[in-house]
Amino acid sequence: MKRVVLTTGGTGGHVFPALAVAEEIRRRFPDAEFLFIGGKYGPERQMVERAGIPFVGLPVRGVLGRGIKAIGALVGLGISTLKSMRIIRKFNPEVVIGFGGYAAVAGCVGGKLCGVPVSIHEQNSVPGLTNRLLSKVAQRIFISLPDEQEFFEPDYTVLTGNPVRAAIADIRCVFKTLDADAPSVLICGGSLGAKAVNSAVVGMLPTLKKLGCIIHHQTGQADLESIRTAYKEAGMEQCTVEPFIDDMAAAYAAADLVICRAGATTIAELTVAGKPALFIPFPYATHNHQVHNARYLESKGAAVVVEERELVQKDMNSIVTELLTNDQKLQSMSEAAKKLGRPEAAANVVSCVMDLLPKVSLESLVHPYNDPENNESTD
Repeated sequence: MKRVVLTTGGTGGHVFPALAVAEEIRRRFPDAEFLFIGGKYGPERQMVERAGIPFVGLPVRGVLGRGIKAIGALVGLGISTLKSMRIIRKFNPEVVIGFGGYAAVAGCVGGKLCGVPVSIHEQNSVPGLTNRLLSKVAQRIFISLPDEQEFFEPDYTVLTGNPVRAAIADIRCVFKTLDADAPSVLICGGSLGAKAVNSAVVGMLPTLKKLGCIIHHQTGQADLESIRTAYKEAGMEQCTVEPFIDDMAAAYAAADLVICRAGATTIAELTVAGKPALFIPFPYATHNHQVHNARYLESKGAAVVVEERELVQKDMNSIVTELLTNDQKLQSMSEAAKKLGRPEAAANVVSCVMDLLPKVSLESLVHPYNDPENNESTD
């Protein structure tokens, strides 16, 4: 495998599986080259460039729910598709792999129009509109969970699991025994943060302080200063509070308990790493899939779930105290989570992608592409 285009954007839930697949391709083909096509206005550029992958940002935005602005979004999508075609022709990839989100449309459609094999990956049990549409141009559709409702054509669909970065998969080898004197709690509301999760944790700070907790809290940029102030007022300035955690593997490895949302990628990472979770699912996710994700793990003994509407009714301090003072309970949850993990998911995706590749030709050995930022006016 010589050259690969990855395309998605919007949130870490889309981007991180793409980076996990890139890791696996690099492991098998150290000389492979990548180009990531994403949205100009999303957070994906920083995530991708941190992973050492060249990034091109196109002027794509979501269409649904934008009212009259949807017209401009459609125009931007058309322009972005034409730009992606020029970029793809220059890069000359062997395959385009999309991971959902509106930012993947231009790259996948552009790849199809250029005659490049296209595959897509769906993280959720109920696919979004983007992947439902892109499934019509994809030669392979990779899914994280069984497609019980047959949203996709079965003949082109492969159950692979949701790819997780290798550093996170490595965590599953060892359960971190709870230190009764200093339990460690990781709090993350997704790559963009979550106000409800942040607010719930602020209400628990006196209890977490009493338990002597070591806390690593990813707040998102919007709530950063207010949450830092709350920790300061609680006398917990030694805790780590930051908008985004770069080394998520290290954060997971240190955690005895994770308090978080229940997006598909978070679920995949927690189960592969074998981490007990206290879920506060996002209640407005498409088809309420976060609540379904969380309740499924709870039913298997891997998590405790408190829905947002229940936050004012339930005693969160008692819930977190019960978890953090019961080593046996946390270890049982950890083992239950591991049984649900699919650490081989990235390898499954790459093996299936290889089946799509054309036979090696002299043309595929030529690399006519230079830095897209210097050749295309994409920003």
